[in-house]
Amino acid sequence: MDIFFSILINFTYIFSGILGISHFLELRKNCGINLLISAFLCVSQAFLIFMNNPMLNTLSALALIFITTLICFKCDRKVFIIYDILIFISAFISDILATICLSVVSRNTITSVLQQQDITISRRILNCIFIFILCSISFNLIRKKQSSPVRYEVIFYTILAVGETFTTYFMVINIQDDSSGGFIILFLSGCFLLDIYIAFMFHRISVVRKTEKENALLRQQSDLQMSVYRDLQKRYERSMKIIHDVKKHVTALESLIQSENTEEAMNYKKSLYQEFDKLQLSFQHKNKILTVIINNELIKAENYNIKMQLIIDDIDMKFLSDIDITTIVSNVLDNAIEAVSELPEEKRNILFIIKEKMNCLVIHAENPYKNIEQSKNRFLSTKNGHLGIGLKNIESVVNKYNGIFSVDISDENFVNLITIPYKK
Repeated sequence: MDIFFSILINFTYIFSGILGISHFLELRKNCGINLLISAFLCVSQAFLIFMNNPMLNTLSALALIFITTLICFKCDRKVFIIYDILIFISAFISDILATICLSVVSRNTITSVLQQQDITISRRILNCIFIFILCSISFNLIRKKQSSPVRYEVIFYTILAVGETFTTYFMVINIQDDSSGGFIILFLSGCFLLDIYIAFMFHRISVVRKTEKENALLRQQSDLQMSVYRDLQKRYERSMKIIHDVKKHVTALESLIQSENTEEAMNYKKSLYQEFDKLQLSFQHKNKILTVIINNELIKAENYNIKMQLIIDDIDMKFLSDIDITTIVSNVLDNAIEAVSELPEEKRNILFIIKEKMNCLVIHAENPYKNIEQSKNRFLSTKNGHLGIGLKNIESVVNKYNGIFSVDISDENFVNLITIPYKK
């Protein structure tokens, strides 16, 4: 009978945990097989309980929920540690709470309750009920709050859980022979509420942290847009200046022709043509915003003596918003220009391609580089005072359109490849 109720408690423990975590994390494929493995682990852990080793029982219960979470859910390690510790604390409190409640109701000491075989079934059933209730309360209180904890938060939460567990254990040992445990109920209630509050605050902090990152991305998008608008304004002011003086130029040119100063007239005409050429865009595309962006980037490249090879088909890009086109193209080319500007002039080359392939928009950028800092499969900015969020911003926009963004580095070149399916 004891082994049956131990298995039942483990099943309740795992079921309550999986049910709570499923609100936050995505289940893996072949979930049925994983659940069968979890059931086998529940049975195995139940047999370990009869070895009467409290430390082994505690560690095996922790391992049970950790392994179950890992095999059933796709999750970040820091996230699942906080969730699993919360489940373990709920189960630990439930076990003690069931015993103490019966002790208070029967007005017997904790030791007496544990020794009475006639209420063992009631204690085990009450334990299962408390596990389910506490896990439900825990995850409902923090539900819909996306978690992205940092390392020190996980460490702090783990230390707190260990401290509460050992404190409660020693308190129960010291009073189990002469008290019904009313104080323990209050203490455990306080610990549980504290754990819930801290977990909730971690989630609130993670929301703020996520919002700050999104604001940084929006600021970068705004800066890119402003850069494009400034370029348009400069071109407009230059054109207005020439238009304003065009009558003067025509009059001066007529005077030179009438005075038969042909050579000076030709030189004057040549200088006028050069001014007109500055107003003419060197790149043209049916997408107006792309035209402005590419010409803006060409001016930047020219300032650094960078040769930019463009292979851009005149394809339809209306399914992308103007700000998203700006975010992708400006970030890719700005990063490339920044990278090659540090190289010797003969190596300052950038290849930029936009084509339609297999009903997808394909953007390919390739450039040599001098130095790249990489951390945990992410490439960091080497620019002083730079937010280092360009690639992250590109990735965010590409994901918005269900596309694929990949970055590859070789001994010589840094390659960006973006594939976005067309929306019909």
